[in-house]
Amino acid sequence: MSRNWTLQQKNAIYATDGSVLVSAAAGSGKTAVLVERVIQLITREKNPLDVDRLLIVTFTRAAAAEMRERIQAAVNKLLENDPYNAHLLAQRQLLYSANISTIDSFCGDIVREYFHTLDVARDFRIADEGELEILRQEALNIVFEHFYDIEDKGFLCLLDVFAGKQGDQKLRETVLKISEFLTTQPFPDKWLDDMSEKYSETQISKSVWGNIIIDYARNAVLHAINLTENSLKRLSEDAKLYEKLSPLFEGDKAYFTLVQKKFAKSSWDEIVRAVSSFEVGRMTAPKGYKDNPIKVFVSSNRDEVKNTVKKLQSVFAMKEESIRKELSQLHKFITALFVLTREYDKKLSELKVKKNILSFADIESLTVKLLAKPDDENGYAKTIQAQEISNRFDAVMVDEFQDVNDVQDLIFKSVSKDESNLFVVGDVKQSIYGFRQAKPEIFIERKNEYRRFNENNTEYPAAIILDRNFRSRFEVCDAVNFIFERIMTKETAKMEYNSDERLVNGAEFP
Repeated sequence: MSRNWTLQQKNAIYATDGSVLVSAAAGSGKTAVLVERVIQLITREKNPLDVDRLLIVTFTRAAAAEMRERIQAAVNKLLENDPYNAHLLAQRQLLYSANISTIDSFCGDIVREYFHTLDVARDFRIADEGELEILRQEALNIVFEHFYDIEDKGFLCLLDVFAGKQGDQKLRETVLKISEFLTTQPFPDKWLDDMSEKYSETQISKSVWGNIIIDYARNAVLHAINLTENSLKRLSEDAKLYEKLSPLFEGDKAYFTLVQKKFAKSSWDEIVRAVSSFEVGRMTAPKGYKDNPIKVFVSSNRDEVKNTVKKLQSVFAMKEESIRKELSQLHKFITALFVLTREYDKKLSELKVKKNILSFADIESLTVKLLAKPDDENGYAKTIQAQEISNRFDAVMVDEFQDVNDVQDLIFKSVSKDESNLFVVGDVKQSIYGFRQAKPEIFIERKNEYRRFNENNTEYPAAIILDRNFRSRFEVCDAVNFIFERIMTKETAKMEYNSDERLVNGAEFP
């Protein structure tokens, strides 16, 4: 097709010998590249593929329809120059049955095909959200009434924990939230078991919560050290102030350095003792320095340092033995909560079976159940059915990959040939479905793990960056870069707005 492709776009089109991730910035011509890649796969001289041997997944019906129309238009344009080409004529015909669809549609077809294996009715229908909400409340009522009737001890303890002005409403909401979250987990029962085990961790500093606290504390201490060093630097500009106040700030620096070392190799209780050893002291400046700008600056810094210490002491307020006792008590609550959630999910499934309905989340969960089994060593193992389905496709292409969750990611892994023929496209900066449990970290981790594609020395899996923006003027791209370089960090957005993410102006305007 007549178009001036950039080198990166050409790489995304022609790199077809292994797993590829394309990070496509806004306005980078992603859809055009996807269409051209399909055309090249089905028209190349050596081993051309049939279009119905491709699995192309998008996230909206409109996007799927647009993709099909664009591919059809491209094939028709080629046929204008070669109207009797048998292969192209076949592709135009096969395009009507090609697997270009949303993830929901693809999973729905799989579930209907293997309904006998999954023990579901073949003529099931997808329920609307209003109908599902009625069933959720009905399932909750039935399960809660049952636990009230049997006076289950764990359940009664949960009622006390979640007690509020609205009775058991908070507990009901919690069960619903956990149940919704579990729909995004490939193996929900295993997730519940694993999470329950975390509450029996004996070494607090090695537990998931201990790690979170220590990671937070490391950043807080580093921030405090930077503030203190900046204060000492400013104090050195005034001999009197430095002589009077530097011992206090040097003491602060020594305290934070000690705490920093404790994080690396000390027990939880040793960290607690170190954090609690801070000496507040008093800032006594020489006479006449009340409104001195240096004094005001370092005083403000020290107030922030003291607030940081208070936060540290609040999270390291308990010794290990006390935390273990608390975790042991929490383990009882969590066990009861998970039992309640499992019973709710079971009852909800029964109500759906009676009405012969499924939700979109059910479709995806059933697809995973068909394709994969949990495996302690590799995370998952493909089933016989997964092998059958993956043999149908020579290439698997996924658009908007930044918005997949763990369930969807496992589906794509399972229907590909061990990911060797998997091509994914996305832009983590455009991930908008966090409220649906989308997990952009999947995209980020792949991108970081994959080698950068080198057309002179091809190695797979590979990552390709489409950073040129053909939609906006330089001034727009420059303004976007200016803002997001400053606000998009690992702490705020789980990623850095670095050279890979910057928009590079690619269009020429009059």
